[in-house]
Amino acid sequence: MGSLLYLPSKCVVLFVYYSLLQYFGLGIEFKLWTFLLFCPIVKYFYFQKTTPKEELLKKFITATIMDVIFGIISYRFFFRLEGVWLVLYIPLLAFLLVITEYIQFRILGAKDEEYVLKFSPNPLDYSLVPVISLAFFFAGILHNPIQSIDSPWTFVSWVIIMLISDFVAGFFHFLEHNHPAILKNHLLHHEYRKADLNTVANFYADIIDSTIMSTTFFMYAIILAIFGPHSVGFKEFSLSAAFTHHKYPTHQMTLNWFFEFELIDMIMNRVRLSNYHNAHHNLVDQNFSIYGFVPDSFYTYLNSKLEFVPKKDNGIKANKVN
Repeated sequence: MGSLLYLPSKCVVLFVYYSLLQYFGLGIEFKLWTFLLFCPIVKYFYFQKTTPKEELLKKFITATIMDVIFGIISYRFFFRLEGVWLVLYIPLLAFLLVITEYIQFRILGAKDEEYVLKFSPNPLDYSLVPVISLAFFFAGILHNPIQSIDSPWTFVSWVIIMLISDFVAGFFHFLEHNHPAILKNHLLHHEYRKADLNTVANFYADIIDSTIMSTTFFMYAIILAIFGPHSVGFKEFSLSAAFTHHKYPTHQMTLNWFFEFELIDMIMNRVRLSNYHNAHHNLVDQNFSIYGFVPDSFYTYLNSKLEFVPKKDNGIKANKVN
């Protein structure tokens, strides 16, 4: 029961907190400074519980610098991208993630460790990237936000869309692992195991697999265009989703505007948003959803009711994660 109540309880607490911030007129500047102040403090104690003592200081300093970079860029630039300029967000975010991730690798990686880059020989497999960007170009044209960035209802709409996205992505992902007709397209992506994962893995997939797993991005573009939630929710969704394949998924904050959501997880020693699906690349028949809001057992239940093709040997060997 405690696990079932954790997410709604956290959301209620944060809704009240964001309501108070709006009531007292504490907007984007206050949020930036609290991000820069509280994230390092909470993260230091979090790292103490998860990091060997000899690695703690280097890891903490590196992660803090990266948080500062992402925080300032997000608050000063990314969060201000609106309208047709939304088309720039995903390409710019991907570029920033790759650069900062590789810097971390050069600082934190072992001497014999490699930064693994895999590229599909089929150019068509990369054709979805401009299509997704174009979807948000048109979404930006049609987007008429009904919420301000500091409204507590912006948080509510983000949570609702995150839950829907988690279910949709997890459903299609579960289907890919259990339906032989589409599993073969998904196997390319699983050439990246957890030890080798990095941001580039987000783009390493068969075109059919990419189309299926990008459903949530197209869905978000439609929601922006029709219902008008503030675009900061889309930006936070994109950031946290990208971090699910990051080489260091728990080093940085994977939410910048709703960072308090993640701070609570760190304080309560819960699974971080980005780390749930990241582990899937070792535990390949587990952790199907993006963030773990929707458990695997729910998809198993749907599978039994909707009578999907029974799962057969899928050719992927699962490894245990310590």
